[in-house]
Amino acid sequence: MLANAASAGGAALGFAFGGRPVGAAMGMVVLCTAPLLAVAPAIVWRGQHRERRKLYERPDQFGRPAR
Repeated sequence: MLANAASAGGAALGFAFGGRPVGAAMGMVVLCTAPLLAVAPAIVWRGQHRERRKLYERPDQFGRPAR
């Protein structure tokens, strides 16, 4: 999230101080960092999915006495 905020701020400053070409170039940086917003939720979901799977999937010998 911080990378997106920094790149968006850079785009605004680039447009203000460098004109349209610099602003457009920095805008492309913002578009390139936008997928980073999906990375953190995906990592959290994956961790939760693993934990849930541990709870629901048990080994075949679970709860049976050892032979």
